Amino acid sequence: MYAIVRQGGKQYRVAAGDELVCDRVKGEVGQPFVFEKHLLISDEGQTVVTDEELSQYSIAAELIEHFDDKKVLVFKYKPKKGYRRTHGHRQAKSRVKILMIEKGKQAAKKASASKKEAPPAKVAEAKSEAVKAVAETVAEPAKKAPEKKAPEKKAVATKAAPTKEKAETKPKTEKKPAAEKKADTNKDD
Repeated sequence: MYAIVRQGGKQYRVAAGDELVCDRVKGEVGQPFVFEKHLLISDEGQTVVTDEELSQYSIAAELIEHFDDKKVLVFKYKPKKGYRRTHGHRQAKSRVKILMIEKGKQAAKKASASKKEAPPAKVAEAKSEAVKAVAETVAEPAKKAPEKKAPEKKAVATKAAPTKEKAETKPKTEKKPAAEKKADTNKDD
């Protein structure tokens, strides 16, 4: 049994167990989903193409991963004009595994039921046990490393303010007002 599905504007031939790389699919990794658009289904030598018959079938798949495709470089160029532009693009892609192609609308429910997951109650119990184990290890007193002595601080030499004695030993030059200087120069004449 195989089907032809449309995803992201492209058509793919899929069968149960196939992995398909297509444009980005909405959803989280590990979540089952159903292909909405299927164009043809071949079931035991019988080909189904009409909308009425196709609506009876469902195609269940599981999202494996999201990734970005290889980079494609786009280079624009106009000769003799000095115009050059380089632009890169990475297409968002998804890898999908086809779980089953089945007649009836229950394929998605069966696909999610067939996927083995722990019930939410068991997951909550496992988480609480893990939290308890971590709490116990934290509660135990840790062995202390020997205390290290803090290094002694060295005295830092700073420039001291001049004292009065040093200030007095310096010869003072007295500044005379301009009028006195003029008078002194006239006396010499």
